Parts: sequence; C-alpha cells; structure tokens
Amino acid sequence: MKLFINDLTVMDFSFLDAESGLIGDSLIVDIILEGDLNAESMVMDFSHAKKSIKHEIDKLADHVLIVPEQNSHIIVSHAGTTTEVAMLRKNGETQCFISGPQESFWLVQTDNINSRCLESQIEKHLLACLPQGVKDITITLRPESINGDSYHYSHGLKKHRGNCQRIAHGASLCDQNFCGW
Repeated sequence: MKLFINDLTVMDFSFLDAESGLIGDSLIVDIILEGDLNAESMVMDFSHAKKSIKHEIDKLADHVLIVPEQNSHIIVSHAGTTTEVAMLRKNGETQCFISGPQESFWLVQTDNINSRCLESQIEKHLLACLPQGVKDITITLRPESINGDSYHYSHGLKKHRGNCQRIAHGASLCDQNFCGW
C-alpha cells in the first residue's frame, strides 16, 4: 500500500556549488510511503506521518547550508561544536568562508549538490526513522511553479532564532531551464 503526502513542507536552504558559489533555494517536498498495513489498516497514521516526517526534514535540511563534502574545492573542519567550511577557487584562493554551529550545516557525501542527490539522502535518513512497516519512501523535491522572471537568493536574519540567523539559506525563484532542477 502507498501513502501520498504532497506539499508536505518547503525546504529553504543554500548550497555550495564549485562553479557558481553560494546558491539559495527553496524546494517543495512531496513523499510516498510504501509498506504493510498496520493494525489500523494504514501504512502509517497520516497525521503522525506528516508531523514526524516534516520534523525530520526540517531538522536535516531546512535553514541550513548544504555542503558537498567530497568536492575537491571545499574544505570542512570542526572545532568543538563549530563547523568551518571554505570553498576555494581553482587557483587555490578562498572564494568563501563560513563558520557556524554544526546544526547549521548538512554535510553530504557527494561532490555536487542536485535534487536527486538530496532526495536520496533524505529517503535514507527518513527510512531509518520510520516504523518497520514502512518498507520504502520516495521523496520528490520540486521548485514552486512561477510564471515570469525570478531569482535565487541567500540570506540570514540576525534577530531570528535558530539556524535562520546563523548562516546563509535561501530561496529559488527562477526559470527551471536556468536552475537545472
């Protein structure tokens, strides 16, 4: 059986790209849970699924900087509870440097961030958190459908609580042909 949850949440984040630098994005999250029916004849209680999965996605990927840790132009170091990320240009000069609490970063074992990579990482994370009756999960990340011109941006809000104040995160308001998602 399958349980569909469309428009579960919006991930508002930034990621590092060796060619373009710091890129802000916002992606809508749709999910499909597959599994056996439980004692209540459901794959998982809909209300609980929405709350718990949204919480896990928000904790993992919302208001964070996503770092492709295997990219040769990116150096990640840790000092206590602080993570430091440097992105280097091809000539070795520092293109950008970001330092913040560990929870404001999502370090992904890849050399390039794209929607399929993020979907796969989120699926793996969530499957470990869900009840045993859930056998598979499919995540679809999609941009908001926007007519007309739009843009990417990254921001931080100094007086907000949590990761929103700590690092750049962002939104995508762009032509899909340009964004590549």
